[in-house]
Amino acid sequence: MSPPAYDHNRAVLCAYWILSGISALQLLVLVRFVVWNENLAHKIPLSWNRVATTFNILLFLIPIANVAVYLTCIVKILVNMTQFNLFSLQTVDAAVIVSDMGVSSFMLCYVNYTWYRGKPVFELIMPAIVPYLTVGVNTLAVLFTVFPLPAILQEAGHTDWFSTNGEIWIALFFTIVTVSFDLAVGIIFVRYLRSLYKEHGVIGDERNEIISRYGVASSCVGVLSLVLFSVAIGVADAGTNMALMACVFGSFSVVHLILFLMKLELHKKRDWDLEVSS
Repeated sequence: MSPPAYDHNRAVLCAYWILSGISALQLLVLVRFVVWNENLAHKIPLSWNRVATTFNILLFLIPIANVAVYLTCIVKILVNMTQFNLFSLQTVDAAVIVSDMGVSSFMLCYVNYTWYRGKPVFELIMPAIVPYLTVGVNTLAVLFTVFPLPAILQEAGHTDWFSTNGEIWIALFFTIVTVSFDLAVGIIFVRYLRSLYKEHGVIGDERNEIISRYGVASSCVGVLSLVLFSVAIGVADAGTNMALMACVFGSFSVVHLILFLMKLELHKKRDWDLEVSS
């Protein structure tokens, strides 16, 4: 009979394998959609400039970062299972660094995608805070680059306070900052949706409504995952911590799905507008 810890590791391991497959599938579906539905189906010559737009690149990078996170989590779990002595300690340390870089890359892409997609709504609803949001997004880009630093210092052998405890404090700091961003943009999206329905009917355009609806959804998932992450940091039980972190990382794929569905609906709206105007 397997010990409970082993069974728990195996369950979380299976979850990460499934998440890896889902993210890989999301990437393939996205590539197919961009290449075929947005270009070839409309008899538009395929070109790098049309495929490698800012929005597409950010959406491409998210599942790639997610797969990196999930696979490195798999490596760390396999190391903890005594019958799988397949990896050296150096490999584990490298996996931690790659995992942190994957999380950092996901957050960078998510924040920038939300910012660029939602900017028309932000400028319409609260134009006064757009300059501050711009500074905030640029600051986050710099801060997310620092996120893997504790793991890198640990690998380099600097076992001082920063490398041993700094990662927890940095993680908490990023949680607070990212939750603040999610709450800010989520509130703006909600305000826009509420402004659509007035006494004289619906105002605003449908594109901004689509962006706002999916923006609210992704913000809610982001806040929930960051709350779970905060709880996971303070949990002493290893099994519970692993389960919570699997939920946190699993939310990355949910966020990517929401952003892809936003892209899909915006594409349908564009096709409808072209059909009506022709």
